[in-house]
Amino acid sequence: MGSTERAAAVRDLAASARDDAAEARDVVSADASEARHASGDHLFATRDRAAAALDRQEAALRAAAALVRDEAAEARDAASEIGAEVQEAAEDRRLAAEDRVAAADDRRHAAVDRRASASSLQEAYHDHLTGTLTRDAGDEQLRQAVDRAQRLEEPLVLAILDVDNLKRVNDTKGHACGDRLLHELGGALQQSLRSYDTVVRYGGDEFACALAGVGLPEAQARFTEVAALLTTAIDGASFSAGLAQLRAGETAEELIARADTQMYADRTTKRNAQLPSVD
Repeated sequence: MGSTERAAAVRDLAASARDDAAEARDVVSADASEARHASGDHLFATRDRAAAALDRQEAALRAAAALVRDEAAEARDAASEIGAEVQEAAEDRRLAAEDRVAAADDRRHAAVDRRASASSLQEAYHDHLTGTLTRDAGDEQLRQAVDRAQRLEEPLVLAILDVDNLKRVNDTKGHACGDRLLHELGGALQQSLRSYDTVVRYGGDEFACALAGVGLPEAQARFTEVAALLTTAIDGASFSAGLAQLRAGETAEELIARADTQMYADRTTKRNAQLPSVD
């Protein structure tokens, strides 16, 4: 082949190569365009999926927010109910406390009334000057002491005491001195006799005493002690005494009458007793 032919063949090959390159560029361009279109579709699909996911997320957030609001509302309602219950319970406790205070106050007033009643009874039943029982209160207790001793067949001694020279003391030294003499005898009786012995101011200057469970010797010893206490308090002060021991079947009136007779006999022997030194 000559040079002209080879040159023509090269030109043909070059043109063919250019054609092939152009065709390749077209194919690549087409492929690139298709690829761009495909990539856009995928992007749009991805974007749509992302948007859908965002929509779902937003819907979930809205639902969660609504749930939180509902729970908060329920919590507020529960708190309100609890607050009402707490307030009601507190009011109940306050009312209960007021009831307890009122009850305590009622008990206090009742105790005051009982003390006042007891004080009134004390004043009604006890002689204010000597501290012994009054005649009205003591008569019944003397009878009860005698009845009990008869029923149980126990010994009992009844004593009648009469203050010596009380009238002369009142006349010469005044009633205040006479009152002091009576007061000191009442104190000596209460100090020497037992708390359950019955001691009664039976008259103006006369006392009746019932000593249960003792015989004459013990009773005489006790009244000897009473006489010593009275003389210690007021020099020269004395009393006449008549003691009688209960007999089977004897009544209180009969026993008192016997003791009274003994007292008058004792007073007769002390007719000229000295006047006590009462200031």
